[in-house]
Amino acid sequence: MKKAFLRNKLVANNNRDQLASIKAKDIRSAVDQLSGEGTLVELGKESGKMMIKLPIGNVDAALPEGYESQPRTWVESDSRTVNYAEDQIIMTTLPLRFMDETVPVGANTWSECILKSGKQKHAILSIPGFPHSVPYFDPPRYRIGPSAHGKGLFATCDIELGDLIFAERPAVVLPAAIPVQFDIPCDASLAECIKIQLTEYERMLEVCVARMLPQAREAFFDLYNSHTEDGSGPIFGRIRTNGIEIRIGEDRDEVHSGTFIAASRINHSCIPNVTHRFEQSSFSLRLRAVRPIKAGEELFISYAHTNATKEKRQLELRSYGFQCTCAACSDPNWDTRLALIEQSYTNITGEPEKVMKESLRWIKVIEDLQLHSNVGYGVHLLRVGMMALLLGKPEMGKKYTQLAGKVNFAKTGEPLDDILVL
Repeated sequence: MKKAFLRNKLVANNNRDQLASIKAKDIRSAVDQLSGEGTLVELGKESGKMMIKLPIGNVDAALPEGYESQPRTWVESDSRTVNYAEDQIIMTTLPLRFMDETVPVGANTWSECILKSGKQKHAILSIPGFPHSVPYFDPPRYRIGPSAHGKGLFATCDIELGDLIFAERPAVVLPAAIPVQFDIPCDASLAECIKIQLTEYERMLEVCVARMLPQAREAFFDLYNSHTEDGSGPIFGRIRTNGIEIRIGEDRDEVHSGTFIAASRINHSCIPNVTHRFEQSSFSLRLRAVRPIKAGEELFISYAHTNATKEKRQLELRSYGFQCTCAACSDPNWDTRLALIEQSYTNITGEPEKVMKESLRWIKVIEDLQLHSNVGYGVHLLRVGMMALLLGKPEMGKKYTQLAGKVNFAKTGEPLDDILVL
């Protein structure tokens, strides 16, 4: 899960949408902090745009002397409107919420969203049956409690592989990158430009968060903020700390960041026991068990790519302000283990009996390491199932292909082909 955002002109909704505009230079930002310094990278002469990597760590930068925040003109429109000017950023509530709706039913809450165009909003509202109801368990299958990592989520009951733990709509949704517009003083340094950018964006986010229902806003500000010394405001700092990548739009090709009241509290492990996937039809994040979980066990997702080397994972995690010390990061042989697992599912050939025995061996290796989220686990399960069918062992074939189907569904939300699931 990687976080990335930024801004430009803006917009909003209650049972209406708001639009705003600022005049100035067009700069685009992405929160892809791999260095401690803001970095300008030219995107190309044709675009005339620049890319800024936001700073992390302790950054001592102030606004240029005499700088005044840019005035904005706000325009409200009916919340059902989807036809906006092509370059208008909109701020809207999804699903649509009207003035008399102040109490959510179950998990059917609302999300304050900043979208880059009316086209995105139209694509979401055009999903058949939108919004589908968000699944809700009573009593919940998780609780928030003290963890070695601050606060975390814990299972309240035994949970089987593939089972849904909970689903949640985001409190705030932002694009991965928004064009930013503001007037830059001629003599402003790069650090001052970034400070201006962060200041202006915080002002926009203040409008967004003010639109939340009081209880949602209080819960948002209770989230941890690890970006208190890099120039981020209290709102953007929390979003940078807690944002989870989600994909929305007609083809799920638009990368956004969602900040969640519960899901954003789930801690990191390079050996996760939970997967997450955003479902547009209910506008909710689904969290499923990628292996059996016992009651009382802490829930983890991975903030980094679990198949990457330790060095690359630690680099990905740097912007979160901690150094991972999980079993994978503490094992000096872990990178070798990952490489061997990858070889195991790409290089198996031979007679069905041999292939099945080899895959069964690797399944045990992977389960002993609790690496159920590794792609090799699903591959070996499916391979055992198919080989068992070829060898005339239908019950064994059914067992392992169904397990492979559960793993695939936990990761993608999609079932395997019917012929494989049996």
